[in-house]
Amino acid sequence: MSGEPEVLIIGAGPVGLSGALALGRAGIRCLLLERRQEYSRYPKAGGVHPWTMEIFREWGLAAPVRALTAGMPARPVIQWRTRLNGATLGEISVGETEADDRLLDSLSPERLSNANQYMLEPLLATAAGELENVTINLGSAVVDLSVGDDSVTVDFVDTAGARHTVTAQYVVGADGARSIVRRALDIGEHGQESSGRLSTSSSKLIWIRTSVIAIFQSYGLSIKDTQGAFIRSSPTSWRYNFDIPPGIDPSIVTPERCEWEVRQGIGEDIPVTINTTWSWKHELAVADTWRRGRAFLVGDAAHHFPPHGGFGMNSGVQDVQNLAWKLTAMLRWSAGGPTAGFVRG
Repeated sequence: MSGEPEVLIIGAGPVGLSGALALGRAGIRCLLLERRQEYSRYPKAGGVHPWTMEIFREWGLAAPVRALTAGMPARPVIQWRTRLNGATLGEISVGETEADDRLLDSLSPERLSNANQYMLEPLLATAAGELENVTINLGSAVVDLSVGDDSVTVDFVDTAGARHTVTAQYVVGADGARSIVRRALDIGEHGQESSGRLSTSSSKLIWIRTSVIAIFQSYGLSIKDTQGAFIRSSPTSWRYNFDIPPGIDPSIVTPERCEWEVRQGIGEDIPVTINTTWSWKHELAVADTWRRGRAFLVGDAAHHFPPHGGFGMNSGVQDVQNLAWKLTAMLRWSAGGPTAGFVRG
């Protein structure tokens, strides 16, 4: 990127990367700062909704996104089972009949993709990084942010511990539910308290069902052993979300315990490889404001809720795509005039 950035984007998840793509394609100089040194390894935020796929289609990425899940079932299926190899209690399928297909085709030229965040981030990063006016800095942790009348200033620390200062005209906080941008701007949030904690294990199973999602409970068992949901991430990989009982420290849920939970859920002693594990809370909150002067919040930084169905990722991509054209209008077309409340600081 030649010249000072016009827009700073904090956070290189799917939302921040989408913002860099949207702005970069419009000729806006962007610097994207990400505290992580690598992209996500976790198969979370599963499912790219049709409207988000339409946005990716505009950017020439719909076909590459669909290719990420080659070999996966094309038709989403949700089953409720006693165990994965147990009795089926109920089932919902999408696009099962020709009438369903015609209805879906009439609503959008795109269909739901089963791609996960860990698949999307490298794809979006490559597309954004190919733009001359976009720079992505991994391993750059933001430590301070100030918003002035005519500019924003961000301090960040690189992996060597060196501190840097950069100035731009606008900043976009796409840095998740624990947003440092939101905290730096002293923006509160309101919502519902956590309704529980779950743990997720990402697994490779030498055993495959055709269903995309299978939800089961310990139905009719005298002793509860596990309860959760299997969600397919690739032709040979699944993730399993299961409850952690109240009062239990999630750090004691080891990979060995996850392996046991997975086997209980399957109902069969088969080879299982645990790739990654993490825990998370059921939370729901909305920031008190999504903007403060020349600073904006998008995605989970602005609104976050339980990570089922990829709604956070999809709404976040839609947030930033909408914001990007407005910032472009301000930076290139002086839209709104000096006194308008469009997006002017």
